[in-house]
Amino acid sequence: MVLTREEKERFVLDLYNQGKSTRQIAEEARMSFRDIGAILDKVEEEKKTSKEQAEKVSQSTQAYQLFYEGKSPVAIALSIQEGFRLSRR
Repeated sequence: MVLTREEKERFVLDLYNQGKSTRQIAEEARMSFRDIGAILDKVEEEKKTSKEQAEKVSQSTQAYQLFYEGKSPVAIALSIQEGFRLSRR
């Protein structure tokens, strides 16, 4: 049976998540260490990128949060340029 690229990647990740070593994965998946490393590196990079995006909060969101907490002046705290205004209503 021939596996597609995506199926092989999932298989490698399943084995890795089971705690298998790279050598054991290579034997079971019949893949090179280089290909396994590339798959694992790709997944780690994707995790890192998604984590950075989740942590990255827009400046306007930060401003609204500070404004909500009653901190003033919000624009100075965030080094916001002229033209960005928040007002209490």
